[in-house]
Amino acid sequence: MSASADSRIRSLPQLLHALNEVALAHEFGEIFERVELSLADVQEYVRFKPDTYNRQSIRKTANYELLVLSWQPGQQSSIHCHSGSRGWMLNIQGCVVEYLYQLCQQGDEISLQDERKSQCYQATWSYIDDKRGAHRIAVEGSTPAVTLHLYAPPIESCNYFVQNGLQVTKKVHVYETV
Repeated sequence: MSASADSRIRSLPQLLHALNEVALAHEFGEIFERVELSLADVQEYVRFKPDTYNRQSIRKTANYELLVLSWQPGQQSSIHCHSGSRGWMLNIQGCVVEYLYQLCQQGDEISLQDERKSQCYQATWSYIDDKRGAHRIAVEGSTPAVTLHLYAPPIESCNYFVQNGLQVTKKVHVYETV
């Protein structure tokens, strides 16, 4: 979908208004494709931590959750799925790398196959759902990164995978809010 300059979403209040007007699930993606936010738009939610990336919830409803994630160089998420939620990520600052994995299950054995590695530069977005596989996000350069995430519906818990891909553990996310 190619949006005209007039339909671009250029402020956080404008984005929140548009998300609250969504009637059908596919509309979340159509809205997110039109977002053009800068670091200044989300600055109040940017919080870097020295040991792990940080999640700041902007708004959570029954239909969606919008978050800002702040990443120091070298930080990464675990390999995880989204428990049935659809997820969009907009890179606002820096460069993050998304690693996509295919889940393979034979009986009780679960393994992960490397599928794809994609760099997500500033002002670009990506999409993930469980049909596409599990993924992890990493900052591999020397510049901190800030990403905006939209999950529909909100993720209350999800499975994450240890790096060798053999053990599946359910994790409950805890969010910090401003």
